[in-house]
Amino acid sequence: GSQSIEGLLQKSEDVIPENRRKHTPVALKATAGLRLLPSNSSNQLLEEVRRLFQESPYHFSQESNVDIMDGTDEGLFAWITVNFLLGGLKRDSSKLFGTLDLGGGSTQITLWPVDQSFSLLHELVGANVRLSPCIHYNYRGSWKFGIHQSINFSGDNRYGYFGCLEDVKKAVAKFKVHKPVGIDPVPMYAFSYYYERAVDLGLIHSEKGGIITVGQFQEGAKQGTSF
Repeated sequence: GSQSIEGLLQKSEDVIPENRRKHTPVALKATAGLRLLPSNSSNQLLEEVRRLFQESPYHFSQESNVDIMDGTDEGLFAWITVNFLLGGLKRDSSKLFGTLDLGGGSTQITLWPVDQSFSLLHELVGANVRLSPCIHYNYRGSWKFGIHQSINFSGDNRYGYFGCLEDVKKAVAKFKVHKPVGIDPVPMYAFSYYYERAVDLGLIHSEKGGIITVGQFQEGAKQGTSF
């Protein structure tokens, strides 16, 4: 449960001086994967992390600093992080970037519109496909989902790029995602499973990342469903 967080705390000690640790706040906000677990399981994991933070040399002020965030915050915090690291939030900056986050339980698409009367953040969560043309028709298997749940799945005879594309379009259409007015073309920074699939397809470096186009992702998807 908390072992991976303990490793992160130990790594942070390499960069945070010992005399500053008690003044350094620590918090953890879990994402969609934990939101999908049964409440007793997710609460147990959160309690383990709270105990770890309380015993750490860092400033842990309240239990709510370890909690499950909602999808809006998940997309917003990712967008702030990317634009902060790229200098987009500086006062003299004229460029902001969009973010694409694809996780195990949801995906967030976050942009800053030119028309500041509204913001744009889409969260797609909970779309499960059990019989899928994205999976080879000879394949049968199961996914471990959460802690005690599993989902059996298999491919079907519509296997291939176009069948998979149509199923994905139908899944996304349920969330009424559209291209609103007031959105200028901007570079998008994609991470999580977008990054992993791009590495699997050989489109980017596994450590350095890279720049790719939607068209390259499309060609990679065609190649990946051609055997």
